[in-house]
Amino acid sequence: DNRFNQVFEEQVVREKCPNQNKIELYFVNKKNKYVWDETIQMFRKLRNIDESLNQSDFFKMQGLSPHEVKERLREYGENIIKISVPPVLHLVIHEGLNPFFLFQAYTVILWTLQFYWKFAVIIAVTSVISVTVSVWETRRQNRNLRDKMKSESKVRVIRNNREVELSSKELVPGDQVLLPTNGGYTVECDSVLVEGSCVVNESMLTGESIPVTKVTIPDEQVKFNYDQQR
Repeated sequence: DNRFNQVFEEQVVREKCPNQNKIELYFVNKKNKYVWDETIQMFRKLRNIDESLNQSDFFKMQGLSPHEVKERLREYGENIIKISVPPVLHLVIHEGLNPFFLFQAYTVILWTLQFYWKFAVIIAVTSVISVTVSVWETRRQNRNLRDKMKSESKVRVIRNNREVELSSKELVPGDQVLLPTNGGYTVECDSVLVEGSCVVNESMLTGESIPVTKVTIPDEQVKFNYDQQR
């Protein structure tokens, strides 16, 4: 990253595209997928499908075919935020390499060589307790974050010109989602409203104290801009 003078090293994955005689190269960095682009001969960030659409194109969608769903699921992955919980050994090593605990270890060795066993034991015991509490607290926070970010519900979508019900994890970019009219529904993805209107509580995202009304985007031959239409 030239902006912050940072260098990252990632493993490049070679994946054969089904039904196509080509191999796709990609890697993942900070939850972002980068794919190899033959036209520019370099890796680029995976683009959203709406970057090349006009506003009127959303009104022409008739639902994805099984082949399109399979391809987009392979390209974009499941509709879920994956948060991993570091293993205990990793946290212990990371905490043990803290300069404070390295100094404590040096102190224990120094007191032991001077035959001050009581001081050495007290420092060692307090350091072990401190590391244990710190690792336990970090694990607890990571598990809480993972559980809070885990969200899944049943959604109704248009697939292959018919209505089907599936898990929100199976949603892919380009799916047409049918929202219920009785309210109380959690939207599990970014969406574009193409028919009707709705009231949305976005307080967790924007900090707005009251729900806001969302309306249909205009059916115009204008380049769609997510930031302007949100």
